[in-house]
Amino acid sequence: MNPNYITSIFKYFSKFIPKSVLTDIFRQPSASQLPGYAELMAEILAFPDNNRIPSIGAFIVSANEKFVSDKVSNAKGILLYIEYGSLSFDPGIPNGITEKLALSVVREYNIANSDNLNEALLMNECNNILSGILTTLQADQEALDFCGNHQLIKFPAEILPVQPQSFYDRSGWCAFFDNSTTLL
Repeated sequence: MNPNYITSIFKYFSKFIPKSVLTDIFRQPSASQLPGYAELMAEILAFPDNNRIPSIGAFIVSANEKFVSDKVSNAKGILLYIEYGSLSFDPGIPNGITEKLALSVVREYNIANSDNLNEALLMNECNNILSGILTTLQADQEALDFCGNHQLIKFPAEILPVQPQSFYDRSGWCAFFDNSTTLL
């Protein structure tokens, strides 16, 4: 299996995150960093700023409920959350690693301090960010398709509203799609 598959997901989506947010999440002491941590961090921080979304205030990539709960409860503003799901592995076909991903763009929503128009504006803002990221995925996929070894997103993506009671009092949108790569 491609040994860098999970970190490549983290790396790809970090290009949308402001450097100040990334710097805040890269805080593992050097004595306890796993091999490759410093190199991957340096590579991510060196990405150009052209895709960064300034309104994103938190970034989480995980399938660990406790980790997500702790990070979301401390997040401010708009949160980009990538959850990786089931993984299929078939060494007999090109792009033999396929993973189901969920990409959520959410923010705090206090129903006691809001009205219907405010909720519509919040949902519109989150939808615009999510749609922009999906559009970039498609554009990047077309640009990378010269070798055919990676499919960033298989369209159509299914997009559903996030329910505040199931996402730590945050509202927004979640896109579900498949991502695949070769076994090389």
